Amino acid sequence: MRRKMPCWRFYYVLLGVMILFCVTAVMSFYAEAAADSTEKNEKWRELRDYPMQYGDEELTTMSLEEQLELLNPPQDMLEEFSTEELAELMLRYPLSYEMLGWFDFEISSYFSILESQSSIFSELISREGGNTAILKVADSVILDVDIINTSGGVTHAFMESASVRTETFFRNFVVAYWNRFSQEERDLYRSIHGQRSDKYYVFIENEGSRKFFEEIPLNDSEPVDGFIAASELKKRWYEKKEYPITPKDPTWKLRSLDELYRILTPPDDILKSLTLNELTELVLCYPFLRGYEDYDSARQFFNLFFERRCKVFKELLDRENGLQSLLYAYEANDLNVSALNEEGLDTEDESVIRELFLCKFVDFYSALKFHDEEVALYEKIYRKKKAVYDRIEDDEIRMAFETRLSTQMEDDASENDLEEHASTDNFEQSLESSMADLQNQMPVRGGKTAYAKYVWGAVVLGILFVGCLCIGIFKAWKTKD
Repeated sequence: MRRKMPCWRFYYVLLGVMILFCVTAVMSFYAEAAADSTEKNEKWRELRDYPMQYGDEELTTMSLEEQLELLNPPQDMLEEFSTEELAELMLRYPLSYEMLGWFDFEISSYFSILESQSSIFSELISREGGNTAILKVADSVILDVDIINTSGGVTHAFMESASVRTETFFRNFVVAYWNRFSQEERDLYRSIHGQRSDKYYVFIENEGSRKFFEEIPLNDSEPVDGFIAASELKKRWYEKKEYPITPKDPTWKLRSLDELYRILTPPDDILKSLTLNELTELVLCYPFLRGYEDYDSARQFFNLFFERRCKVFKELLDRENGLQSLLYAYEANDLNVSALNEEGLDTEDESVIRELFLCKFVDFYSALKFHDEEVALYEKIYRKKKAVYDRIEDDEIRMAFETRLSTQMEDDASENDLEEHASTDNFEQSLESSMADLQNQMPVRGGKTAYAKYVWGAVVLGILFVGCLCIGIFKAWKTKD
């Protein structure tokens, strides 16, 4: 007579099967991701070109995130490309038309996203001579006027002709970055534009399309003297351990946020060589230190922005005694109470901005990172600070400096909740929101999104689990009988 398997053994077998299946699924997920990355890098090294081109059917089956990643070469290869090679690649960027369409052909938003998502473009415009390279490479392209005339205009021809896509990118780039052009670059552009107008534009029959290329809206502002490429500014970190650019620089407003963040981030070897005092001073001099005004709470500010963008601050947090260094800076900061009483929180006084930042730092990180030493040090410092804060006349303003040691976070919402409730005026969040919207809205024809290909695996796993659970219950019931 065959001996029946005990019920508890059956459950052990069931559990083992489930664990094995889950481990295999997770390993397959990461193995496939690693294989995709390796395959992409190999294609780039083999072709020295985009692994896929505009119009490739396979490209349209990918999610936005996958497309953007595929079109970025490996970092070491990116640095090997000459400036002219980068310009040639950028003028053939496979997503040019789609991205313009996503933003209803709003040029500034298009280039803002392009700077943050295309490593080729961000590297190109950060190099000395990057603008000139784009102008010269664009000038070498023969514009297919016939296809513009036969297709009914630029919009339709854009989808059919690589030369029309290149010409449109060239035109829009000049509009977006004109204020950053030197006098030499402006003169070069005017010369190129005049020649291309005589050679191509005058033969465009559609009046709207002809004006699109001929009558480019450029302002008459004087070129800014001494506009230095981002890559050159980054080298200044090796000369002097301070920010290479500040809001006082006349070129500050001409640069995108993404470019400014890159310039304000020191190279890794410099970052690791900075002392505690140097790191602390750099944190308190960070040009976006006042970014807390764009967020509803200290938690949002530090979680969503400051830790992500200010690498100096992140390095300081990771250092031994980094927290204490900021507390000592808090103690040493001589708050200008007179400026507060006269001008309020809108004052540009540096001591006020630093004090508010440090108070928010204490509010947020006391619950997360403070140990007994930091708590004792803070309490000692705050007793002295209290006498200073009592001199602030406005009660509401004084409350902004009344820090406390947090023992429990007030809001246990997830980071996604924080992003949802954060100030919509902040550009950084608007940019992330735009990317998320594009990810959700982008049409996918005949393919799968970045995560959809794993959905069926999850469904099968769920069915298997429920099935095994039902079998287990049935077996247990039969054994009991």
